[in-house]
Amino acid sequence: MELVILGWALVFAVVAAGVFIAARAIVQIASVAYETIERRRDRASATRETALLSLGVVVSLAVTALVAATAIVLILATFLNGNTTLPGETP
Repeated sequence: MELVILGWALVFAVVAAGVFIAARAIVQIASVAYETIERRRDRASATRETALLSLGVVVSLAVTALVAATAIVLILATFLNGNTTLPGETP
């Protein structure tokens, strides 16, 4: 039972970390846009940095979705098999 709880805690931690990384990158994109508008940064470097940050957002959200989807499929498959207990639990 403890192993199942630790597994779900790990899933929740990965999802929270993925969302945090995406949010942080989005805030960074806004910072780059502001600096470019204020003419403290040239357009070429701002474009490169924004592209890399956007790629980071997409990757972090994709990994987060993959982890969450895997966890959901595991739970649904367990319940569809007729088991009312989670993997690792003793009935």
